[in-house]
Amino acid sequence: MKALEWDRLTNISKTQRPFRGTTNRFPIDKRTHNTKCFYIEERNGEQVYVITYGFRHNEHYHTKEEYEANKGKIHCREWETDECQKYVTYSPVPRELGIVRSDNTFEFTAPYYGQGDNQIMSMWSRGYFSRSSRHGGMVYGERKMLKSFLADTMISTRSMRLCSKRWNIKTLWILSPMLLNKLMQNLTRGV
Repeated sequence: MKALEWDRLTNISKTQRPFRGTTNRFPIDKRTHNTKCFYIEERNGEQVYVITYGFRHNEHYHTKEEYEANKGKIHCREWETDECQKYVTYSPVPRELGIVRSDNTFEFTAPYYGQGDNQIMSMWSRGYFSRSSRHGGMVYGERKMLKSFLADTMISTRSMRLCSKRWNIKTLWILSPMLLNKLMQNLTRGV
């Protein structure tokens, strides 16, 4: 994944300040998107970058006496019949998507990847992630680049700009039927 390469993350950790109040939390994208970040950690004796996006919440259970003493801070679940799980507080924990290792590999570590996770992983890669019940989980598809076609044909700069955002052929057809006709001509000629 292009945005999660080891060299890029190392460069970010050396050239940018960590987020305020931390020593090992750095932005992947814009600093204003503070939930899209990575942490520098040591696991199994090697330095790794832990990629996170958003937060999940851990539950901490309390007794009725603790609830009575801290009424504004502990949440009471009125519907819960089990007295052990009735009084609870929540603490936010970063949602770990994966780990980048020094050999530039990405290890998927989250138990589940939802629509937002797939979207952000797609933005960070050269393809797209999605869930597929037919394939048994998350799948990856590579984006088809049309740069070679655009270089071989005389196409306006406006179309070139539209194509540089990795648009697929269907989108190009919607934008420019003339471009699709040139593509079909080149394909039938064997270019």
